[in-house]
Amino acid sequence: MPFHPSPYLRQGLLSNATTNIGLSLFMMLAAGLLTRQLGLPSPLLIIAGVTHLSLGLVLGTLALRQSVSRAHVRAVIGFNIVWALASILVVAHLPSATRPGLALVLAQAGCALMYAALQQIGLQRSSMQPT
Repeated sequence: MPFHPSPYLRQGLLSNATTNIGLSLFMMLAAGLLTRQLGLPSPLLIIAGVTHLSLGLVLGTLALRQSVSRAHVRAVIGFNIVWALASILVVAHLPSATRPGLALVLAQAGCALMYAALQQIGLQRSSMQPT
């Protein structure tokens, strides 16, 4: 059943969207340079960039809607958690990753977990809002 998202949830989704879109453009446009600096394969950076862009567009759409579905918000929270865990697993198996590469992947994984937590709080606050 659709509900009106709290301002906290709306801001959490919008912030997550802008971060994803910005990171995606950076990863896709600078993949060649980043590959050398971070020790991460260019195809991995491009695929991650496309995924971040797609997610950012979905998040932006959800953030700007008057009402959203709890299932959609829970899916976003779950995706952020899975993305963070997958990022850590992937980089753990990339011996070519440099320290800056590890730092970037761990930082974006941390951001994904932070957004998942903020969105969960926003979802709870939306439940407490009067209708």
